[in-house]
Amino acid sequence: MFNTKIFNLRGYFIFPRKGLNNLQASEILNLSLDKNHYLNYVDRGSVKPYEVDKGMKDGLLKKNSEINKKLLQFIESNYGKNFLANIKSKLKLSNHQIRIYHYDFQNKPRRLHFDSIKKSVKLFILLKEIKSLERGPYCVIPYSHFLNKIFYLINIFQIKFLNKSNIHCYDGLLIKLLPKIKFYGRVGTMYLTRQDNIHGDLPPSRNIKILKDEIFIKAAVVINIF
Repeated sequence: MFNTKIFNLRGYFIFPRKGLNNLQASEILNLSLDKNHYLNYVDRGSVKPYEVDKGMKDGLLKKNSEINKKLLQFIESNYGKNFLANIKSKLKLSNHQIRIYHYDFQNKPRRLHFDSIKKSVKLFILLKEIKSLERGPYCVIPYSHFLNKIFYLINIFQIKFLNKSNIHCYDGLLIKLLPKIKFYGRVGTMYLTRQDNIHGDLPPSRNIKILKDEIFIKAAVVINIF
């Protein structure tokens, strides 16, 4: 199912959607509002140097939390008991953390960036449907991990000589003009991305129709594998 060569070349892989339905996702989303499930839960925009992530909340789940157990059960029942272990083995990585990302309606999306020039990946499972640009889909620039050292040097130059202290200052016009893969999908859609690829969130529409019971414009399970 998972093709390592394709993933290492393009920097992303989309898995066949299985199992997780709207009711199950709503249950996980409601549980995710309880801060007792987390080792830590922060507004990324209030933590240096992540000010550009304003509007995104990031929670690291406790291993024994109810959400963590439900998510592992979903993955194992639909993709195999050793799914995560196999991914880590194929990519020669050894650790993982399970997190929840919440995005609110009012603030800017995360700008295009890469996390590190070192190899790491993230596995996303959508808890809310993203079917159009209005929702501000996550996106990656395929093959950009082959260029990230160049962008990294540009970033260092801008910090040192242009006095730009923001870690995302390499998010410029050149990157914005490059072709992007946008991740749309129903609840339960799962995709894997290289974090040394350039990635980020496209802007959600300010005119998006908000349902009465909606709390977040987007929500996803994010499994960091490193």
